Amino acid sequence: MSDIEHVRVVGVSGQEVLHWEHCQFEHDLPELIAQVLPALKSRTYTLAVYPYETSEQFLRKQPVIISLDPEISYRKYPDHPHLNVPFTDTKTGFHMPASFCYTDNPDLLGDDNYSRVKSSLQQATLWLLRHEVWLETRKRVAKGVWIGPNAELLPSWAYPGIIDTEGKCHCGSGNLYKLCHYERDLKEREELLFKDSPEQMHSIKYLKDDPHLFWCKVTNIPSRKSLDWLRS
Repeated sequence: MSDIEHVRVVGVSGQEVLHWEHCQFEHDLPELIAQVLPALKSRTYTLAVYPYETSEQFLRKQPVIISLDPEISYRKYPDHPHLNVPFTDTKTGFHMPASFCYTDNPDLLGDDNYSRVKSSLQQATLWLLRHEVWLETRKRVAKGVWIGPNAELLPSWAYPGIIDTEGKCHCGSGNLYKLCHYERDLKEREELLFKDSPEQMHSIKYLKDDPHLFWCKVTNIPSRKSLDWLRS
């Protein structure tokens, strides 16, 4: 775990994360991480992997990995620090639910689909270990602690429509989103980014009139349908 925290080489064999046999580093961990490690238990995840290039440039050809069981999504974890936002792939028309943000350099995954999928599943194993640690630390401190490099947090304007206003806020306070940061996030969305876009201003209107309904139609219902289809 210390090697993951300090971005050192670790081994992944099947579904296990292993200590690199040639490691010569001293190992230390932040106190909170050390405290929660005994609470970690073996857990089985059912994943769906889309190995092909999607229309979304920010994924940069990386295989899309989605947890089907247990579900890992912004609906369940609005404060998650390492999830890609849901989107509809314009190439296939398929709605991609929230997926693992497991690499910032997809070019290192390999040149062919087999290598890329194999490497991405190894990265997903590490991601899930980090996720389990985050869940345990989240019980003790607001928003939890993610071991290793942190992804850039979503800008606040991105949350309206992605998380439910009737659910918890992304700030980790435990308050309902609609009573916490929603108005501030929506104002930033309107003022900073979309004032010159008629299409986005149309969505702003719906986000003001009935944000829960907008979330249901744009994010929740398409994601539920995709997850149900993938599980079937």
